Amino acid sequence: TNVRARAQLGVVGTAQATAVFMELTALENAIVGARLRLREARGARAAFATPKARRELRDARAAALAALATVGLGEVPDILAGELPGAAQRRLMIAAALATEPHVLLLDEPAAGGSRAEVDLLADLVLELRASGLTILLVDHNLRLVRKVADTVTVLAAGRAIATGTLDEVTEDEAVLTAYVGARRI
Repeated sequence: TNVRARAQLGVVGTAQATAVFMELTALENAIVGARLRLREARGARAAFATPKARRELRDARAAALAALATVGLGEVPDILAGELPGAAQRRLMIAAALATEPHVLLLDEPAAGGSRAEVDLLADLVLELRASGLTILLVDHNLRLVRKVADTVTVLAAGRAIATGTLDEVTEDEAVLTAYVGARRI
């Protein structure tokens, strides 16, 4: 499926691996995300800078700046992405996704490799986004993050759902214990 088409439908996501344009600034990375939702500021309309295209580009920049502020990078828009630490690069990916102004945000392993403090910061961000009305689908193995943010947890084994419920419910589920811990002995 086309990334632009999904963005225009309001569904965007982040990659499991850190995927930012290292040679672009934080703001430029977020603008790349914002431009995914543009309809007028593409092709000939952008080349000839029609009034609608210019307005969309101004709106894209404003959305990118707002997204950077949301993820805690509002003070560093002119820093090259390659100069940001790993956790900030992952937040930059989230900012680029948020700049599309999505209805649904898919986060794939955003806590990967993060320290305890980084995971706590990420949890606060996810909770803030959820409180704003954004629907979030989170895929992560970090139980600290999952415990802090998830309403419902679905556990997969070999690509199929084996349990759904609260984190406490699924961690006590026999199918989950068998799949991830091994057979229980009495």
